[in-house]
Amino acid sequence: MDSTCSSRFLICESLGSRMRDRSLVLNALAGTGAIQQLMLGLQFRERDFGLLTDPTGLDDRARTDVVLGAAKVLSPWHPGQEVPATNALAGLAAQLDDEVLTELRRHHSPSSSELVPLLEHVISIEGPELAGILDRVAGDPATYADRFNAASDGHHVVAANMGYLMGVAAEATSRAAADRSADVKTVSRVVELLVSIAGAPAGPTVGGGASIAIKEIEDEIASGLRSDAGAVRKHLYYLALPHRGDMDNIDPLALAAYHNAFGGVRP
Repeated sequence: MDSTCSSRFLICESLGSRMRDRSLVLNALAGTGAIQQLMLGLQFRERDFGLLTDPTGLDDRARTDVVLGAAKVLSPWHPGQEVPATNALAGLAAQLDDEVLTELRRHHSPSSSELVPLLEHVISIEGPELAGILDRVAGDPATYADRFNAASDGHHVVAANMGYLMGVAAEATSRAAADRSADVKTVSRVVELLVSIAGAPAGPTVGGGASIAIKEIEDEIASGLRSDAGAVRKHLYYLALPHRGDMDNIDPLALAAYHNAFGGVRP
């Protein structure tokens, strides 16, 4: 090995050691609130903030704390502002996978509105980030309804995760629309994504098809209900259910899991 290769090897080895040390420390701090405090303290130091948000080597609890910490950091900033947290947004959004959502529901449901600022920023992004988050939870539309009703170790995980995420998305969408003078396009974008993933809705408040659902929500937002989170939340609640003609085809235990997770976001 020549001197150049040797130097590169030593540098890579050193970096790898530092990343391992970093992940060991952050994993040990998970659940204590320390990760969130670190992120708040280092939010303007881009390199350090990037090290905190890098998921390499982090377990699910530590990644959950990173997501919650990022939401707190983003809370006072408007979507699109150039701060380290918004520059790291795509990577942070990518961490909202099934495991992290399960951790969020398990440990943070009483205060889960903490996640809303992160979703507000994600909603504002032009690109695949929000669709990716929803797709990771819902999965293949062809099997969505079956998996929604399926139990795993006695728990209806897909139903509960969809409920949690839809509740946060509903609140974030409502806030985003209100803050941007009834930006109907913002709401429609979220609704269209949900329709494409969960299928055309048939719930009692959204009519029998995707275009009807989107039009009804647009009309309500545009007519002055934009500040009423309950109205948007009601619509999104029905959109994410796997309708097959009527509600009788939904497993009542799966529906309960969905409803409980959704309601726990903003009771």
